[in-house]
Amino acid sequence: MSDKLIVKALVDEIDINKIKVGQTATILLDSWTKEGIPAVVKRIGFDSRTFNNVIKYVVDLEPKSTPSYMLSGMTASITFLVEEKHNVLLVPRQALKREDGNWTAEKITGKDQDGNDQMAAQTVTIGDRDDEFIEVTEGLSEGALITVPKAADKSKNATNSNVKVNL
Repeated sequence: MSDKLIVKALVDEIDINKIKVGQTATILLDSWTKEGIPAVVKRIGFDSRTFNNVIKYVVDLEPKSTPSYMLSGMTASITFLVEEKHNVLLVPRQALKREDGNWTAEKITGKDQDGNDQMAAQTVTIGDRDDEFIEVTEGLSEGALITVPKAADKSKNATNSNVKVNL
């Protein structure tokens, strides 16, 4: 019997190559959403399990300290720190378009005689990305103004317009 709680996380086979022993993670208990609990990956299982036709691996995590409200059997969500970068330029995913293999952003280049924004497609080079943001490594710099399409609105009074973002 162990005197430490171990959280067992199921990680999809597509993501398991990003997980390493010693890697940091955050445990968020479904019953306690106020703050995450720092943890470390202690073990990655060799045997796979199949759930709904998805192959998963068991990853054991050890909390760095176990709060009194954390009990065995609680449901938790895990966020693994896969990579950390500093001083990068992130733009919302919807701000970039991919055409003919090139990524572009609509950059505001100035105003016309009537005071309307003038825009030009700016080719960019991208780096890492997630569900919300894309890293831009070339083509834009901090302080640039770009447009971001507003989320689609199904109402009949909706207009198709953009939002300005100052990077």
